[in-house]
Amino acid sequence: MKILSVILLALALNHDCQSQVTFPEKDGKIVYEEIDSSVQASRATLFSRAKSWMANSFNNATAVIQQEDPVEGILLAKGAGKLSSPISASPMEQIEFSLEIKAKDNKYRIRIYDISGHPTSLASMTKSLEDVYSKFKTDNYPFKSKKEEKYQKEQKDRDNQALIDVNGFITYLLINLKKAMKTNDDF
Repeated sequence: MKILSVILLALALNHDCQSQVTFPEKDGKIVYEEIDSSVQASRATLFSRAKSWMANSFNNATAVIQQEDPVEGILLAKGAGKLSSPISASPMEQIEFSLEIKAKDNKYRIRIYDISGHPTSLASMTKSLEDVYSKFKTDNYPFKSKKEEKYQKEQKDRDNQALIDVNGFITYLLINLKKAMKTNDDF
């Protein structure tokens, strides 16, 4: 019985840990930013790898890339993705974001920002990630009746899952870019 209690407690704590998603903030905005100086390649090579990564990561790289400067090693893009949420009616089943990669000799920086999302069939309900995160952090789910309380609890659960899904999606992009930037393609 004690073992079962310990397992249930561990599961409850694990669930609470999953609920506590934190996002990197800069000037009140959510901005994922990583600098990797462990790569051994020229700016031109890193720029080329970043551009190839975009082509392989998104359906249409030419539509994604908004601006490119090979001399300065800068790529600016608008990305989008579909989240595979295990719950229905997620506020962020489709997400959109801005992405900047700046390459220099032996290092690069990636920034992912201006993240927003909406339910699959309701683009008119687009919300910024900051809005969803702020509402979740401040527990701003007012209710007046038992029926509204149940609905607000369900909405908070959907928002929480959306935050977990977005964080997982962006983290996956960052890991894949890091791998692509270290791949030596001398075939």
